[in-house]
Amino acid sequence: NGVKLGYDYLETDVKMTKDGYFVCSHDDDTKRLGGTKTIAESTLEELKSETLSQTRGGVKYTGQICSVNEYLTICREAERLWSLNGLLVLITTTRPTYPSSSQLSRVRT
Repeated sequence: NGVKLGYDYLETDVKMTKDGYFVCSHDDDTKRLGGTKTIAESTLEELKSETLSQTRGGVKYTGQICSVNEYLTICREAERLWSLNGLLVLITTTRPTYPSSSQLSRVRT
């Protein structure tokens, strides 16, 4: 939606799942979106099993949690579809957590 509205950049927050994937989420859990999972305690597959929803500006959006790889693919596709010349992508952490060495060894793309 940001691309359609003419934004120059898209921003997302990321969290790491129990099995080492990075997902796009501002929150540590999925409860605000109607889910029941805590991101750090769930695998990507478990998180993907939930249908999440949010209403913004009177429009209801429904879907699953997005991995960072999926997010970047969406950004690249949006750039191509709308003939953008350099869409900026900002990935942030809201409450940084530093993974242990054992967690880092599980990071997946």
